[in-house]
Amino acid sequence: MSCWGNTVESIKTKPSPASATPQTIEPSSPTFKKSKPPISDNFLISVQGIGSARLGMTLKQLKRKLGTDTKFQVVSSFIVDFDAIAVNQSGIVQYYILYPSGTNFSDSDLIELLLTDNPNYRTAEGVGAGTLLKQAETIYGAATLFHNTQNESREQVRFAHYSPRYLFFQPTVSGRQFAGIYPSPSKEYNETKMFQDSATIRSVLVGR
Repeated sequence: MSCWGNTVESIKTKPSPASATPQTIEPSSPTFKKSKPPISDNFLISVQGIGSARLGMTLKQLKRKLGTDTKFQVVSSFIVDFDAIAVNQSGIVQYYILYPSGTNFSDSDLIELLLTDNPNYRTAEGVGAGTLLKQAETIYGAATLFHNTQNESREQVRFAHYSPRYLFFQPTVSGRQFAGIYPSPSKEYNETKMFQDSATIRSVLVGR
């Protein structure tokens, strides 16, 4: 399999050069409100991976770890430029392993990009798919939403006190293209701190 290079850069929308780099506070900091009870390692989202899947392990290693009851199903054209392997347990997709479209992902290939929209998976502070952005702000600080037309206008959200380099939150709101409320007219790079009240986190991406 070819070198991934800037795989994550091709998925996430780059912040504006004029934007200040958000301060990152480690999850162990008392600034964060830990979820009660603690998230099980089997459902934990971190910069190391999602659940049992860890960045840098091979697909074969993950298969051994999860056992024969887990199904690995190829999903073509999962998103623009990427296919995926859906990791399915008891008929429910737990998370996806992403890889470049038009290539094969074999047992010996390294996992370098993971995505989950399963609400059972959460960060140590309890944030994951389905979490209201307003609620996430009480944990991680003010949200900034942004998207770039040069990157398929994939909307992302970063938080004032928590924006790990390899972990990305993707927002959504029902019935609208964007969760954020952006100034008009639209530009190549668009950023806002305003968003729909019902906006939630749609999925979490972990990659390097």
